[in-house]
Amino acid sequence: SGFVAECLSANHDVELLAHEPLDRSLLKERLDVDLSRVGIRLIPEEDDVAFGHESSKYDLLVNTTFGSDAMCRARYGLYICHFPVPHAPIKTGLAALAARVRPGKPARPHTHIEWGDGWFGHERAKDVYRWSTEQPNLRIWTPKGTTTPVRLIFLRALPQGAAPTELDMSIEGEVIKKVRIEPGHGSVRVDIPIRGKGLHPTTVQLNCNTFRPHEQFGSLDPRHLGVALVADQSGRPANGFTYSRRRYAHGPQLHFLDSYDQIVSNSQYTQMWMSRLWNRESLVINPPVSLQTRAEKDPIILSVGRFFDDTGGHCKKQAEMMIAFRALVDRGLKGWSYHLVGGCEKRDMPYLEHVRQLAKGLPVEIHVGATGAELKSLYSRASIFWHATGLGEDERAFPARFEHFGITTVEAMSAGAVPIVIGKAGQLETLVDGVHGRHFQTIDELADHTWELVHDDELRTRFSSAAEERAKQFGPEVARHKIDKVVEEILSR
Repeated sequence: SGFVAECLSANHDVELLAHEPLDRSLLKERLDVDLSRVGIRLIPEEDDVAFGHESSKYDLLVNTTFGSDAMCRARYGLYICHFPVPHAPIKTGLAALAARVRPGKPARPHTHIEWGDGWFGHERAKDVYRWSTEQPNLRIWTPKGTTTPVRLIFLRALPQGAAPTELDMSIEGEVIKKVRIEPGHGSVRVDIPIRGKGLHPTTVQLNCNTFRPHEQFGSLDPRHLGVALVADQSGRPANGFTYSRRRYAHGPQLHFLDSYDQIVSNSQYTQMWMSRLWNRESLVINPPVSLQTRAEKDPIILSVGRFFDDTGGHCKKQAEMMIAFRALVDRGLKGWSYHLVGGCEKRDMPYLEHVRQLAKGLPVEIHVGATGAELKSLYSRASIFWHATGLGEDERAFPARFEHFGITTVEAMSAGAVPIVIGKAGQLETLVDGVHGRHFQTIDELADHTWELVHDDELRTRFSSAAEERAKQFGPEVARHKIDKVVEEILSR
């Protein structure tokens, strides 16, 4: 956003719309963007309606907000998409699970179930479902003054060897149902009575024990999982009431895109999923990369990326990379150190602490909230760069969990650090395997490629020079030219 504002401010009057005060000097130091010619307008209401209203005051709106569905009310509009996240499907929740008594009659339109707190993202096997945490809840609307039986479908998704899940369901502190879910296959159907409040939902609190696949079964999944609740079900249950055949995924509500003159994707990967998920064509403009300066190389392996909780959708997989580094040390790696740089919000601190525990006894430095100068120094001195976002994930089911482009990879390449990155998604576009660095698919491959480069100075030098040259194709001037061109085309229409 800052770069686009800086770019356009050379020839236009530009304002950056924000929900909180911005520190121009901090953005300059951290992100290398110059906003000295850019005005800043604060919009206290942090919602897309207020944002859309403000846009009516401008000739051109450039929307760079991730996941925004704000209408463009400016004269012209440019929508820059980082990835086509779902809109309506996630928000509408468990519409398919509402039911009412009386055989053969559909659920009333205002009987509705929504996901509350404590649920992970949608997953798909035979059914669409979501795993819970230890204490999830559901919000259920039913007609006022009536008691409506609502059926919930829990999958027997526990792996063999896991302890059965003991589940309590309560309303306003009173337990209304106790359920035991054994490992195996199939499902468990649970009917709960909901006394309707009309316009206000009834909150059903669930409490259950959890298991962790990472610890119990050697899986890469580090989450604490409780119950798996189906999000789409239809058919006639044995007791006579019927389900409303309304899928939770009616498809994203995408009419807002029609208010923009041009859609831009940040990579070919995003462009492909834009076409698949949103059925929209887009122009690819890669994000601008701040090209770094090379210094004399030290035996440093570097990773750069925020520390996201490993239950979130865009975890950078620092824990898995730490496991790979320990394997290298156990294998006999000497004289090399591993540095991880990234910010961390309060809610993600447990994941950061987990990474720190994995690093105990290793030559590792973790730089949380590093300054721009500190990061530049590490880029310039690092010999190898690791990036593993998407490791162990299913691209077909969760394409957003991968790196959509990979700015930090290109920044490291520009300083001559040899990239060893996961060979999926946007990372396939930034480097060619065996030319500019290496792609990997597993932790073992990451360790093997690193071991090879550590012990082959000639290969490492060749990759380093090629990576530095390749990075120039993603420099700020390339992006600046493309942005200027697309804006000129929009304004000339």
